[in-house]
Amino acid sequence: MARQMIVWNLNRLHHTEAEATAIDLLDDEDVMLHAIIALGKMKSKRAVSKLEILLTSKAPGISREATKAITRIMRQPAAARPC
Repeated sequence: MARQMIVWNLNRLHHTEAEATAIDLLDDEDVMLHAIIALGKMKSKRAVSKLEILLTSKAPGISREATKAITRIMRQPAAARPC
């Protein structure tokens, strides 16, 4: 459980090594779900191709969270409103 919480919070580090670590952890079944969530929060475009592979996963929650992460990553920021 401790590893899961660490992975889940990798997005708070704001560092490219944290992003690379989260991408690598997509292959670790124990923390995969938490890595997906962290990558979505990071808006990691580098992770999209690996996340797309997980869209067909039969593991509980994996495809749903991969879909949410990809949606979050690809979402364009809202246009700034004039004051």
